[in-house]
Amino acid sequence: MFMLQLSILLSINLLSAVAQSDETLAIAQYRLRVDPVQSGLGTDWQGGTDVVSYANSSLWVGGIKYEIYSEPFTFQSDSQPTTSLLFTSYHSAPTDAQYVYIGTNFTLPLFSVPGPFNLPSSGAFDITGFEFDSTDRLSYRGRYNFVGCRNIALESQLETYKIWWAGGGQPPNGTMCTPPLFLYRDTNCTVSG
Repeated sequence: MFMLQLSILLSINLLSAVAQSDETLAIAQYRLRVDPVQSGLGTDWQGGTDVVSYANSSLWVGGIKYEIYSEPFTFQSDSQPTTSLLFTSYHSAPTDAQYVYIGTNFTLPLFSVPGPFNLPSSGAFDITGFEFDSTDRLSYRGRYNFVGCRNIALESQLETYKIWWAGGGQPPNGTMCTPPLFLYRDTNCTVSG
């Protein structure tokens, strides 16, 4: 009888410890949205969605959401003043943790990399420095240089824009970019995992 009571007591304590560890491991996840009116996309925005999507190692807004190879961009961030945007892709290889990186002094699309140690060591690329202001608007080290760009010949039919960082220089010929995008962390889509 004593052994049965001890076994039950140990099982209860073990279940309690597992429940507590699950609570500790919960990580806040968010979605990113664009405000089409503030971003100059117009009140008649035909992109069909304001949710940022992930496809082909880049971030997008608009009609690409409806393509089979895209997925919602759901990221994790901590509450530090500057942060990384960490996410897991379920459609693109590798399907493990990836970071959004930025070409700090270039006009380039935002790309993803599977881990912070896979960036060129030149210092021209960064996975940290993303910030959210008091309105939850995304910036990079206090600068709001995110733009939506598209190759007019290829991407205009989808009514979609790839999200770029305008850090310096011009985009390639045939690429049209919007005024700065107003990108916001959507706290209404918070999920714990």
